[in-house]
Amino acid sequence: VDNECRKYGFFFPPDPASARIATVGGSIAENAGGMRGARYGVMRDWVLKLEVVLADGTLTYFGEAVYKNTAGYDLVGLMIGSEGTLGIITRAWLKIMPLPERIVRIVGFFDRIEDAGRAIFRVRREGVNPLILEYADREGIIAANRIKKFNYPEANGGMVLVDVDGPKVGVESIAEKVVKIFREENASTILRPSTPEEMENIMDIRRIAFTAPARLYPGFIDGDIVVPLSKIGDALVGIDEIRRKYNVFITVAGHVGDGNLHPNIGVNPNNRDEWERAEKAAYELNMLAIRLGGSIAAEHGIGRLKEGLLLKQFEARNQLAAYNLMKEIKKIFDPKNILNPGVCALRW
Repeated sequence: VDNECRKYGFFFPPDPASARIATVGGSIAENAGGMRGARYGVMRDWVLKLEVVLADGTLTYFGEAVYKNTAGYDLVGLMIGSEGTLGIITRAWLKIMPLPERIVRIVGFFDRIEDAGRAIFRVRREGVNPLILEYADREGIIAANRIKKFNYPEANGGMVLVDVDGPKVGVESIAEKVVKIFREENASTILRPSTPEEMENIMDIRRIAFTAPARLYPGFIDGDIVVPLSKIGDALVGIDEIRRKYNVFITVAGHVGDGNLHPNIGVNPNNRDEWERAEKAAYELNMLAIRLGGSIAAEHGIGRLKEGLLLKQFEARNQLAAYNLMKEIKKIFDPKNILNPGVCALRW
């Protein structure tokens, strides 16, 4: 979709990491996000209308191809993020945006995690409104240097990457504001990549920070948590403490502009002790998100693996009544329980 839009000077804002292979319907069912979420949100923000096949084979439509519509309940919103448990999405009417005139990238490397956390929070609080606001930790930078033969600073506090976009005249002043924030929060190195190659190389650090555990280890535990923006620094410190406590390989990449972190664990599943430590670390990472007022699922969904964690989150928030309502909604849409049975802990 995005590639086709760009032929005509537009783009489709949601950009999940799997965009090259992901289907539109699957991305809607997952409520996928991506790097541009700091500015443009997730799939939910870009869907107007849906064609859906219900469990009994009925073909129906939810929503209208207009920007405002309060005619009845928001069934479009109900379908988005439902992970295939309520219906099968077969068509979608989407919103698109004009391509920006210019994009400027600013990258800061920090010696302390706390400084990186404050810089991230200030970029959002002080009205920069970035296109992209991403993070990669020290382990991710080291992995990128090793895999791609780079020589970027392996700073203990990690790397914060910001893209700002807009008219050519105004975007430079916004970029300078980001540089000022980075300096005031003690960035040890600040880069302004200008060529396409330089911009791509620096983005590779963020990409590899996400995939490094899968590249370097035979086993991989995916992490997908989200915390309030004011708690980003606390989350990064907490993840580092869990890494040290269990002596496991964790890289942290994240769409920190909307509070989303991916603490991914590399592990050898044939080493029982290592696997048990990794599982305990993964559990504590999710509990950390709940404790900080966040969620155990930001954009990768619940599926079957996180059903116990979903109940933990609902219990912690006194939301068991909401969980029971979800089960009742599932029964209405799918009384025979044939659509992804057991997904999202929706079983009876």
